[in-house]
Amino acid sequence: MITIVNAYEKVFPIVGAGVEGVALGDAVVIRQVYGTAFPIGMGCFLTAAHAIHAASENPWFGLAFADGEIWRASPLMDFETIDDCDLSVVRAKLPKTRSLEWGLGELPMLHPVQVVGYPYSLGLQHFIIRIRAFAGHVVSNLTFYDLSANPRAYELSFPCPRGLSGSPLLDSNLHVAGLITGNKATQMLVFSNREILSEGQRQTIVERYESLQLGIAIQSDSLVGLESRILEGSLYDHLLRSGSVSGQRAA
Repeated sequence: MITIVNAYEKVFPIVGAGVEGVALGDAVVIRQVYGTAFPIGMGCFLTAAHAIHAASENPWFGLAFADGEIWRASPLMDFETIDDCDLSVVRAKLPKTRSLEWGLGELPMLHPVQVVGYPYSLGLQHFIIRIRAFAGHVVSNLTFYDLSANPRAYELSFPCPRGLSGSPLLDSNLHVAGLITGNKATQMLVFSNREILSEGQRQTIVERYESLQLGIAIQSDSLVGLESRILEGSLYDHLLRSGSVSGQRAA
């Protein structure tokens, strides 16, 4: 499998911070990484709506970027959320970004995919933000009823930890095939035992479950038709203008 290179220019952590104006000259002190964003050209980025909602509970929130061995942060200039598809469009000014090409159309089962982002990435002791990558394949294609728009989604063969939300799902050509939104767990009861004491006043029930946990990504075809205030039209039209889309939308 071809792996993504120069990832620090392609994915950026969404951070929340406290503002320590008196002590540090209006510097921000990063408290947590809430998700991952990636550029789509013209100063705009995509991420998961729930990551932006969580980050916005801080006094300050924005995107962090690597400056050599130092992490710096830039505030969001604007943002909007499209919650029925768990999508957020944000604007920020970062010194160096590289947009990924998009692929359209549904990937088949067992198609190899990979993702890179910032799950559980903040190490406060040494102030390190770690980037992590995962690879696997498409397990299934499904309609994702957990979101009110019922978008098409992929189940993935690997779990997607907190902080990976908003990352681009990449196909075998390193084209954006979707956007990571989280996990879905399915439980099955595999053992049950009931013990009733002789006086009949107390009972103990022991149950054992097995669970299947798979990552979930919203498919690119379900995202590109969404209308955005910041993009002044559909995501697809914006990708055309920025030269980032590969292929035509399905009729």
